[in-house]
Amino acid sequence: MLVLYGCGVGTSMQLGKVPAALPVMMEDLGLSLVVAGWLISLLNLTAMICGMVVGSWSDHFGHLRALRMGLFCLSAGSLATAGLSEPALLLTARFFEGVGFLLVVTTTPPLMLAHSSVHDRRRVMGLWGAYMPLGMSLIMVACPGILKAYGWRALWLGDGVLLLVLLTGTWLLPTKEVSKQLDLEPLHQRIQILFKLGEPLVLAVIFCMYAGVFLAVFGFLPMLISEEMGYDATTAVMLSALAIAVNILGNLAAGQLLQRGYSAVLLMTVAALGITIFGLGMYSSALPGMVRYLAALLLSTLGGLIPATLFAQISESVPHPGLLGTGNGLLVQGSNIGQVLGPPALAWLVAGTGSWESGRWMILVCMGVCMGALWLLLRMRSGASLQESA
Repeated sequence: MLVLYGCGVGTSMQLGKVPAALPVMMEDLGLSLVVAGWLISLLNLTAMICGMVVGSWSDHFGHLRALRMGLFCLSAGSLATAGLSEPALLLTARFFEGVGFLLVVTTTPPLMLAHSSVHDRRRVMGLWGAYMPLGMSLIMVACPGILKAYGWRALWLGDGVLLLVLLTGTWLLPTKEVSKQLDLEPLHQRIQILFKLGEPLVLAVIFCMYAGVFLAVFGFLPMLISEEMGYDATTAVMLSALAIAVNILGNLAAGQLLQRGYSAVLLMTVAALGITIFGLGMYSSALPGMVRYLAALLLSTLGGLIPATLFAQISESVPHPGLLGTGNGLLVQGSNIGQVLGPPALAWLVAGTGSWESGRWMILVCMGVCMGALWLLLRMRSGASLQESA
């Protein structure tokens, strides 16, 4: 289980390393802003477009083999980047990292379920939900020192070696798959089943809204802290890393609460309301700086209830365990749609008004859609319960 979780955390670090190292890379290689933008977004774009396809393929190919292939792609892309200078080759290597990222995050949850007891599955999914904030906060803390002492190429080399170590560790795992494969076409019929069910699609919409807000809020948090609170860049990054890290607490709490029988819809509703309230406070210039930062901490903590709950729910909403990779692929696809669109939307609002307070509109719209999706999910489950009782 520890090896599998390490694979997830190591993979999530791929999202944080490029933004942290980009200023150094641009100066060293003379990259244009366009190339820099593609380096940041290419991994998310790959996941946004190919999430369900890759997840469905992993169901057909086998989760453990797909995990190993994903770690290999990540490691190869990272090690290759350390020796590259041409923009086209850098983007090609980043694309391979994106494919590897998808393979790992769609296959690790089914494998963690296969290595856990039925009683512990919701708690395990709560732990899995924390992989992203843990990896991102670790890389944000580690990057400044590594970049200053050794440069960006050493960061990519070290990352590639770490991923190779994790890949080697997967051979220590017993060969357990969560189920036998379904006798279906590897893509078309699997995706068709999920869309007919409806519930997995609603879960993906919720994840899209949450992820868009989370990445936009915390991606720009260092800038907000520097501009609005007067801290230097290093302090702003460290405070932002802490704000991301406390999201882990919400994920772990969700796993425990689900295990005790609390309603998934209730937990996500509380989270959406918390994000709305504390998001409005965070973007209110009338409040003192530290109060706004405290609001960011509370937003992150309560927000953590959502991803853990979603990962637990997708494992219960698919009709066959052999569809878990496809279901997780749909969740990841929804998440990355939000991550691709969220930050530009917030930037557009702030640039258009000249004030961080306009970020409140993004919070209200996204959480409004999220609440609507939760209402639809509740109705779908109520209807299913009535049909079963009849």
